[in-house]
Amino acid sequence: MSFLGLGEKEAPVQWNVMDKVKENMYPNFHVCPRLNRLVKAAKEGKAFKHHLKTVHDPLHERLATVMGAKTKKEKKKIKNTHVLDCLQTHICHGQPVPKALSSSNLLWELKREVNAHYSIVAESARRFAGGPFVKEILNSFQQIVAGSSQKKLALYSGHDTGPILPLLHAFGVADGTWPAYASMITMEIYEAKKKKVSGAPDHAVRMVYNGKVMKIPGCDGKALCPWDNFVEVAQAVIPKEGECDDEEMEDKLVHWVETFFTSEDVDIIGGDSPGPEMFTP
Repeated sequence: MSFLGLGEKEAPVQWNVMDKVKENMYPNFHVCPRLNRLVKAAKEGKAFKHHLKTVHDPLHERLATVMGAKTKKEKKKIKNTHVLDCLQTHICHGQPVPKALSSSNLLWELKREVNAHYSIVAESARRFAGGPFVKEILNSFQQIVAGSSQKKLALYSGHDTGPILPLLHAFGVADGTWPAYASMITMEIYEAKKKKVSGAPDHAVRMVYNGKVMKIPGCDGKALCPWDNFVEVAQAVIPKEGECDDEEMEDKLVHWVETFFTSEDVDIIGGDSPGPEMFTP
């Protein structure tokens, strides 16, 4: 779906909005059904269970206590990631925060817990979480290199959980911290002044995260990743044809926020799909 801004006749920018089930900026089980199985497998592993027991659950219990949750049902409605979102946005906009949640140490603990929670799952699912969007980026760059596209700038608006973290993990440059509010990644493609023997220009790609140049593994340690190296790195994290298929999962799809639910919240393989309330980021 697309629409024009600033008038309908001579708009300088065309805005495109994808349907939720086709959106590839975030880890989307609709785009890649196999992601369901990988998330479940990661959450059944020792690392994730250890994290739940030693970090997630104790912190969640503290949050539930200071927020006045008394019943099990009330406690389950409190999500660490939701509290983090609220705190970050309030603090960045200078809005008041309840005294019980105003500790800078609490904010640090939340960021550490949510990042570890995400990273454990991403370690085994990064290709299927971020790969579909990497494919779109690579296709766009390939058109520019081939001379079939004159596009100068493309803007994507998303979240910390998509596309920021999926891209950082896909390219192997996640820095172990939760993205700051209003974080930004720029993927830049450069054309070298010197020409090859063939007469075709050389190209290189640079990835910048919140003003810091990220050196992508596989790019010979260079800030400007040589084009051939970048293509090889990108293709390695893009799921190959058929890899995302999973017939058993196709009628049991859940929203990407399941990545942040504990294993007791919903059974991905068996049981019913989550209700509408579980689709709220």
